[in-house]
Amino acid sequence: MNLITFVNDIDKDNLVLIDSYVPRNEYGNVRKFNLATSYFVQLPFIKVIEKEKRLENFSRLEILIYILYHGLTHDIISLDNEVVTIMKDKMEQFNEDEELVLAAEKRQLVKIQHYHEGQRMHEEGKAEGKLASKKEDTLMLFKSKFPQEDNELLENLTLQQYDHIFKALIENKDLKTIKKIIGKIIQ
Repeated sequence: MNLITFVNDIDKDNLVLIDSYVPRNEYGNVRKFNLATSYFVQLPFIKVIEKEKRLENFSRLEILIYILYHGLTHDIISLDNEVVTIMKDKMEQFNEDEELVLAAEKRQLVKIQHYHEGQRMHEEGKAEGKLASKKEDTLMLFKSKFPQEDNELLENLTLQQYDHIFKALIENKDLKTIKKIIGKIIQ
């Protein structure tokens, strides 16, 4: 069994593109019939290799890792290389298969939808937090100005109503004015 883990980081103490590990027993010996090997691929390390040697001199495995990290860039596509040819063929096959293309487009639309849903929820959360904060501030000020009054009339108001009430309380307006803002005029 081979377990390949792609890591989007570099282990500064172990500067290699691919690091392999095999299980050892308590004495440090590798099992005679080892069935598992783990490989860790440090994707950003491909940049270091790219600086040391040109893309044309990459091994097949280095090209594959480059493609995994950067995608099919113009530099890679222009290479005359077996791996690049295989990747081009796979891309062409993919693009010719309508079901795969539609699935990819649907996946992209779902990702966009999730992003916008997250943004909407974030904005709603900010608005709810602002409302809760303004409500709390208004209630505290109301209790200090009118300790005998039931503050139930300050429940379920809008942010704008809390803003107006808060301002009226700061300006030392009377209870009748506060209730007018709320829309509950004393009879």
